[in-house]
Amino acid sequence: MKVFWDENGERIYFGPGKPVEKEAPKSSTDEHIKVPAQPSKPDPRFLVVARYQFIYSILGLVLGLICIAGGITLFFAGVTGSINWTTKMGSAESSLVNGSPGIILFLVGLFVVWISRFSIMLKK
Repeated sequence: MKVFWDENGERIYFGPGKPVEKEAPKSSTDEHIKVPAQPSKPDPRFLVVARYQFIYSILGLVLGLICIAGGITLFFAGVTGSINWTTKMGSAESSLVNGSPGIILFLVGLFVVWISRFSIMLKK
């Protein structure tokens, strides 16, 4: 979990929940652990990128869940059809023969959710 500070010196946590404050374990050789100093100002690019990446992830999640729910509905409603899907990327190959539209829509929804998951990378 990464910890960031705002302009007032208060901590901003990114990740699942706040970490529990614990004392550092004491080593048997009396070595001191170096703690990084608090940065003077956080990088404002990070907060902007985090905000827009969060919005992108939420929209992708909602769209993917709509596709998944629609695929499940079409499948259980008995909508029939025949779709042949063959994809080859490098050495990987995917083939779906005589698939119903519900299964295809479900797989597209899973793909959208997987592609739009939340992640941030800043390079200097």
